[in-house]
Amino acid sequence: ASAYVPPAARKAGGGAYVPPGARRGAATGGTSLAERMRQEREGSSAAVSAKKVTKKVGPVGAASVVAATDASSINNPDGKSKNAIRREKQRLAKEKAEREAAEAERRKKDEEAARAQANMADPEKRA
Repeated sequence: ASAYVPPAARKAGGGAYVPPGARRGAATGGTSLAERMRQEREGSSAAVSAKKVTKKVGPVGAASVVAATDASSINNPDGKSKNAIRREKQRLAKEKAEREAAEAERRKKDEEAARAQANMADPEKRA
C-alpha cells in the first residue's frame, strides 16, 4: 500500500491500477462525492448556513393541518367542496335547459295559435 506515483515518475512497465480521479492529479480534480456529502452533512455549504430561523406564530401540531387543507377556500369563498360546486353547476345547467325547452314549447304554441287565428281570419282557408 504505497503512495500514488504518477505514470511519468514510474519506471517503464509499472502495472499498478490508477483510478480515473487520480490519473489527472488530485489538485486538478473537483470535489469527490464523499467530500460533497461530508460538506452537506457538516452544513458548510452556503445554502444551508444562509437560512434564517424565524419564529412561527399560530397553531401547532394537528391544528395547523386544518389550515393547510383549507387552502381551497381561497378559490371558493363559500367554503363548498369541489363536488358541491360540480353538483350546483349541473343543477343550474339542467334548470337552464328546462327553461329553454319550456320557452321553445311556449313559442311553438304561440306560433300555432297565431297561425290558427290567421286561418280563421282568411276567408279562403275557412271554406
